Amino acid sequence: MSESIPYKGLKMFHYLAICITSLRILLTPLVVYFFIEKLWFQSLAVFLVAFLTDLLDGFVARTLKQESRFGQILDPIADKILLTSTMIALIYVFPTFFWASPGWTWWHQCFCCFLLIKEFVLLGVGFFLVRYKSFFIAPSRLSRVASIFEIISVIMMFLMIICGELGRNDAAYFWLLAYFIMTICLIVSVLLSGWLLMRYVSIIFKLIYKKK
Repeated sequence: MSESIPYKGLKMFHYLAICITSLRILLTPLVVYFFIEKLWFQSLAVFLVAFLTDLLDGFVARTLKQESRFGQILDPIADKILLTSTMIALIYVFPTFFWASPGWTWWHQCFCCFLLIKEFVLLGVGFFLVRYKSFFIAPSRLSRVASIFEIISVIMMFLMIICGELGRNDAAYFWLLAYFIMTICLIVSVLLSGWLLMRYVSIIFKLIYKKK
């Protein structure tokens, strides 16, 4: 049994990295609850803690040599649950702000729908490859950049809302403009990473059919 664990003396921490990743999933309902209740500071604080778990689980997995296929699959799923849930909450809350004109609201809703479609497509493709073809495609650097852009855009949205609620309208419009620019960067990175993923998937299917 000890040979299957490369770090002796730390058996009790064997699943620490996975537990940290699971914590991100457990924190997601709290982020959404605070957001719907318009407790912006609490929601942002919990979101930042959840974001830190995304940085911490990878560090722990590499340091304690806990990298596993299950952890590689669970980590992006936890990210998608956190970000997708927050985006859905944003769709619900965004039109209620006085500074959200119909044009900004339309752009925000289209952007969130674009991200939701992206997440469901990635989950569907990933599930199909793992379940039926026993293939797992690790997130590329470009997809990680897209995830960082998505997290930054959510944080910008929080800052925009908080500034608006505090009566700092100039600051709210600044973060709204920054959010708009970040959404453009995110859309470009998502399209590029999606194109790269489709190339990988096509190569995998070619290899599968050649074996047959």
